[in-house]
Amino acid sequence: MASRKFIQFRNSLEAGITDLWVLVNSGAGGTVPAVQQWNQGTFGSGTSYSAASATAGYAGIQKVARLGTGQWAFTFGSGNNLNKLDVYRRLLSVDATVQTTTTGASDIIAVGITPGTNATGLDSTGSVATVTLLNATVTAADPAASEQIMFHFVLQNTSAPLN
Repeated sequence: MASRKFIQFRNSLEAGITDLWVLVNSGAGGTVPAVQQWNQGTFGSGTSYSAASATAGYAGIQKVARLGTGQWAFTFGSGNNLNKLDVYRRLLSVDATVQTTTTGASDIIAVGITPGTNATGLDSTGSVATVTLLNATVTAADPAASEQIMFHFVLQNTSAPLN
């Protein structure tokens, strides 16, 4: 069960819902995506993103790996212990917002969930979700080097009662 500082109440018919947000810097076609951490300064100054620890990750996302063109695997967990992963019952949804510094829109228009080994959207450990970034022709595509992507994962915690 992933239980650190989760908000207890939520108006949902699904029990044990957990939201995770992560900003990822994309590298030029083929380089490893980098998880970013939010640095909270004082109001109006000192707030920024910077590269998160390659082993500890940030805010529930331990690491992200590029598996192939447009296909990324997110490992849920926190801390320097790679054996301490957060386990979820199922992935309910994932969406992405692409931020680009160039003129015009991004080629990435959607994100798809690659089915897990047990129809939950997660791998058999319940700790890894694989997503595919899609372009306008619904083909897997890598983002441009200057783009950042804010992913929002909605997961069901293993502590949720079964219906």
